[in-house]
This record gives sequence, C-alpha cells and structure tokens, in this order.
Amino acid sequence: MNSMTTTLDRLIFGIFPAMVGRYADEQLESHSGSIDYTSEVPSYIRNTPPYFIRECMVRLKSAVLDFSPEMISVIEDRKLLKVESSVSEGHHYYLDLTGELPKCTCPFWLTRELPCKHLFASIHFEFISWNDVPVQFR
Repeated sequence: MNSMTTTLDRLIFGIFPAMVGRYADEQLESHSGSIDYTSEVPSYIRNTPPYFIRECMVRLKSAVLDFSPEMISVIEDRKLLKVESSVSEGHHYYLDLTGELPKCTCPFWLTRELPCKHLFASIHFEFISWNDVPVQFR
C-alpha cells in the first residue's frame, strides 16, 4: 500500500471511530442523570440540554437581582404580562404565552428565541409558573 492509502485507513478505521465514540460518550453523559446540579438550578429546567440550563441561569440571576414584583403586571390571566424594563425607565416589554411558543418583545428573545429575564422574573415572583409556558417550549 502506498502511504496515502495507509494514512486514510488509519483515519477511517482507527482515529475517526474513536473520536465518534468519545463524542457519543460525552453527549450521553451530558444528558444522563449523573449531572451534578446545584440547588441554584430550578427543578423545572434540570432535564434540559446543558447550554439551555446555562442560558436560563444567567437570565434567572438577572431576574432576581434586577426586578421587583411591582415591575410586572398581568394583562390576561397568566397568559399575557407587561414587564417594565430593568434598564430603560418608562419602557416595558410584553411576555406572551398565548401561542404554541412563548415570546417576549425584548431584544434578547427576538434575537435568541431563548427564555429571557422577563420570563424568569415573572416566574420568580410567581405571576406565572413554568407550567404556564406552552408545553412545546418546555
């Protein structure tokens, strides 16, 4: 065999399968029950992908620090909320849980389509619960 064929054989039958196996093992471990959660991670997001948990925890911490119950008002029974901006006085965002997927009018949600601090503030101050969020999103 020439050296090119030998190199390809090593890659295809040796290195790549080992890499794929390690990747599969890491993915399985990251989604298994063996993840060590701290008490900070709410139970309702514990069985979600790690990147989702990380994003949610950043927004949840901001929600707890930057908001108060007076900044949130329910417009429609646990489905439409008005949340004052924690940054721009007099500005507010709407959190809408009426459709198949939740949405907020804040820039973070509009660009990332991930739960924002307005959602977590509404949950933290018990205006809504995670169960009020449409099931397709949970």
